[in-house]
Amino acid sequence: MTRSWLLAGFALLSAVQGLNYYVSPQGSDSNSGTIASPFLTLTKAQAADSGTSGYPVVWKALGSNALISGGLKLTGWTLNSTTGIYSTTVPVGTQSRNLYVGGSAAQYARAFLDKSKFGFTNTSITWTDSAYDWLATLPGIGNAEIRSMNSFTDRYAPIKSSTTGALIMDQPSWIWNYLGYDAFSNPWGNSGFWIQNAPSLLTEGSEFFLDPSAGKIYYMPLPGQDMATIDTYLGILEAIVAVGGTYDAPAHDVTFQGLNFAHTTWNLVTTQGYCDQQTGGFLRNFNLTYPIFEASRPYWDQMPSGIQISAAYNIAFTGGKYTQLGAGGFGIGNDPFSHAAGIGYGAENISVLDGYFTQVMGNSLTLGGIQANGHHPTDPRMINSRITVSGNIFYNTSALFSSTVPIFSTYIQYSTISNNDLSHIPYSGICHGYGWGANDQGGSPEYATRGLYNYQPLYTMPTTSLSNVVSGNLIHHFGLAHQDLGGIYTLSKSPSTIIRDNYDYSSTWFGLYTDEGSNSLTILDNMFFPAPARWFNPNQRTGLNTGNNTLKNNFAAVGSDYVNTPNGTGQFGNTFESNYVVRDAVTNAAVTGQRTAYRAGVLPGRRAGRPVSNPALADAYIAVIFPSNIATDLIRVNITNFDDVPLTAVSFQTSIPSNYALTPVSVPQSIPANSFAIATWKITGNTCTAPVFAVNVTYTNSRLSKQGSLRSNTTLPGIVTGATTQGWTTSSSWPALFGATCHTVGISTSGRDLWKPYDDWGAIYTPALISTSGHFSVYVNSQDSIGDPWTRSGVVVRNSLASNTRSTGYATLLVTAGQGVVFSWDSSGDGIRAPLFLKLTVNGSAVVGAYSYDEVNWKQAGNATLYARAATLDAGMIHTSHTAFTNSTAIFSRFNPSNA
Repeated sequence: MTRSWLLAGFALLSAVQGLNYYVSPQGSDSNSGTIASPFLTLTKAQAADSGTSGYPVVWKALGSNALISGGLKLTGWTLNSTTGIYSTTVPVGTQSRNLYVGGSAAQYARAFLDKSKFGFTNTSITWTDSAYDWLATLPGIGNAEIRSMNSFTDRYAPIKSSTTGALIMDQPSWIWNYLGYDAFSNPWGNSGFWIQNAPSLLTEGSEFFLDPSAGKIYYMPLPGQDMATIDTYLGILEAIVAVGGTYDAPAHDVTFQGLNFAHTTWNLVTTQGYCDQQTGGFLRNFNLTYPIFEASRPYWDQMPSGIQISAAYNIAFTGGKYTQLGAGGFGIGNDPFSHAAGIGYGAENISVLDGYFTQVMGNSLTLGGIQANGHHPTDPRMINSRITVSGNIFYNTSALFSSTVPIFSTYIQYSTISNNDLSHIPYSGICHGYGWGANDQGGSPEYATRGLYNYQPLYTMPTTSLSNVVSGNLIHHFGLAHQDLGGIYTLSKSPSTIIRDNYDYSSTWFGLYTDEGSNSLTILDNMFFPAPARWFNPNQRTGLNTGNNTLKNNFAAVGSDYVNTPNGTGQFGNTFESNYVVRDAVTNAAVTGQRTAYRAGVLPGRRAGRPVSNPALADAYIAVIFPSNIATDLIRVNITNFDDVPLTAVSFQTSIPSNYALTPVSVPQSIPANSFAIATWKITGNTCTAPVFAVNVTYTNSRLSKQGSLRSNTTLPGIVTGATTQGWTTSSSWPALFGATCHTVGISTSGRDLWKPYDDWGAIYTPALISTSGHFSVYVNSQDSIGDPWTRSGVVVRNSLASNTRSTGYATLLVTAGQGVVFSWDSSGDGIRAPLFLKLTVNGSAVVGAYSYDEVNWKQAGNATLYARAATLDAGMIHTSHTAFTNSTAIFSRFNPSNA
């Protein structure tokens, strides 16, 4: 049997069998709770179910407008035509820090201050610039506060009074905002500095001031806001829903479906300030004396949330909207202070699915606690586990506590954060872990030096953080207001935790930031494209315990490759394999990376009707796979479908030169969802020329109601691939295929560039061809056009062209697809169109590059001196596509080597 409470006045209806109760703003608690005679309050509906414990409970909305509000709706606004300020009345004594107008948080009445003009002592903020003398006589100064947005903190400090040249700050809030890291007195960055919450500061649109003693609130509207019609709410409650019991009798089996929650506040900041320690952790004033800052760390609290879950299991929230919440959105298994019932932790099998979050002032979701029982619980029933956050959209969150994030998990286990869409974020996107490694088994040498373990245990057992999954999330336009952050940001050790298939982009900060103590993480198959910032920032040095992480098959736009250190052989025990920088285009990544980018965020099949923020990306990928021998093997075209529906009405149009023939062998008419299919043809005909194979594929994506197309026009490197003739040697620093016909050789490869910081190529050459002097020339017959003007092919001399070498003594003369002929050489040891002839001539350490259209009249392209030239030079042909993972082919003939 299932019990349900349903809000009938908001058009809510049960979709389950069982006893249903209905609630409506037009109802009465003396009614029977039927749809015709609904209750007025949720409390009454809950009480009506007493005596029937043990059955699942569902709170369900019919439609999308069911709102559970913790606010006071404001009407009757009156305009002061002189000031342009509107006002209305509220009950005398009303306390709130949050006014919501038209669905967005209003800002406090405030004035920007130039922080460089102020000094800081342990009692005061001082100034000598007379331009700020107005602060000394500011009306209402005793209710005002200072806000400072720093590098990774956003701090609020109440003002006690003012005098000439100084604001006297309220204690003990000020002393703890004055000390510590990224504090008022020594910030690591400056993103803004204001005085706020005084009536005379109300001068700009979307600012407000509440006068509790007079029972009035004042607001200056933005242009176009009509105060007679726009919805305005004052946040009153600090928590709307609290789901919890005790560890002996936890709450369980409750589901909330399609409900909207809004209009909370958090008033503690008014009296105690906000001594921010990053992502919603803060130092609360216990009136304790901390001899050093580290002594306070074990006592940090967490910002409370509007929806609180602790000592509970099998709790689900699906759909709905979470907005205009004055502190956090969800607090799941947080420390006791953050829960109205005073019981924290103990959250198991909790899910938040398919919701929409915007205008949440703090963390939209905080999973886990930060105090001792959060990471080393004294009762195993306190452990937070099996929490699922999936399919949610977060837009423009962390509106007033800007150093918070959409999703923050501390010490949880066996939990999943997947397929969420996060955008327009002031700080990091997803944060996993807390404690900076100080609470991990064996502690942190860094924090031993700081003296932390004089005030808390040095733990001999691991924390509860393990076996979590962060996958398939879309994160972009993050770091809009702070510094020292990442799209995905980690702290501390979490064995068997996997971060995979995420796509982040568009930020001036890091794609992946493994900060202090990040350890035992596995990071796979992600797309980190936060250009212009570098993709990876490991904060690792002796004493921090950051390391022992595995990064494989990640793609990035900016930064360095991390490759070829398997099995923990990298610095600090890290494993790095196949992590490549492919510049700024998603299409430069391999098919696996492009699939990750397309599918990140809300899964494609669940995006309809939702305000997702996915960029426009191709829904499919084409790859041509050459036969190893035209006489016996097939040419294959692999079509990969990234979407959640099959691609239908698939049609292949192919062409090949007239001296060859194509016979279809297997040609699919559909491509399975999130999978691939292969079409094959047999090639017959003349074997003395390399055939150009062109294929155009059209298809229908029914989910998008559109027709798509894919095209490839590529040259087979030879009739027999994987081998060449005439005694050549082949090598590559990037996957390459080589081939030969009667008169030509070919190189098919992708690669990013032939020049620093990359060195990606395929080469056909003669080892040690040139001793003291000599030359090598070749005719570049053709070069596939793949849309990159820097695709390049030509001649090369180098001390060594053996595979995966990075030797000096290096010069190339290359014809490009759209940038003419380019002569390049290694000057310090770091690193026109075909058809035409190219030649490099060597004399001692001097090298000259020249090109010709007829092999008679040569035009010099450049000359140079080879750095660290060896006694002999390899010489031959070289090619790169300049597009990382998109192949192109270059065909060469009329080879003319010389050692003279």
